[in-house]
Amino acid sequence: MADASTPTRCYWLREEDGIEILIPMCIGAAIGGPAECTCNVPESRIETTERGRVEAERQVLRLMDERDRRLEAQAVTWRENKRLRPWIEDLETQLTKEDKMATLHLPLKGAYFDQIKSGEKIEEYRLATPFWAKRLEGRSYDRIEIAKGYPLKGDTGRRITRPWRGARKTTITHPHFGPDPVEVYAIRVN
Repeated sequence: MADASTPTRCYWLREEDGIEILIPMCIGAAIGGPAECTCNVPESRIETTERGRVEAERQVLRLMDERDRRLEAQAVTWRENKRLRPWIEDLETQLTKEDKMATLHLPLKGAYFDQIKSGEKIEEYRLATPFWAKRLEGRSYDRIEIAKGYPLKGDTGRRITRPWRGARKTTITHPHFGPDPVEVYAIRVN
């Protein structure tokens, strides 16, 4: 029988040159080496370091794969952006042109607005005054915006935008202008 100073489980012995040697005390370690030890002896510091190095290498490889996947996804995004850039610039140009399009704004009373919207009224009349002469004679617009009163900017239900179809000077009798014939500009709104 072993005395109290004799170890009963496997242990590591470190030599002067730094090498660690397993001193087997169980049959598993004696036959199969440290991997087969049944004493559950902890790994040597060298094995722990080696296992840590292998795990670190695996982690580095995993991170490199992840980096490569992200770089490829970024390259795909860049190629897509490069492909879409001319289209986006064209749309921006169109929007800028649309903002610069000459628009004639006509605020109307609700009844006249509704008649134009339903297609019942095809011309809007403005008295032939210097104010309207300056805006209509010798001028061309890209579009005409008809508004029901003075709506807020985002109120699209009270605005109609139509292409500009011109205006002509004519004489009419209309209850809005009184009982006498008056000279007006007839602006096409259909």
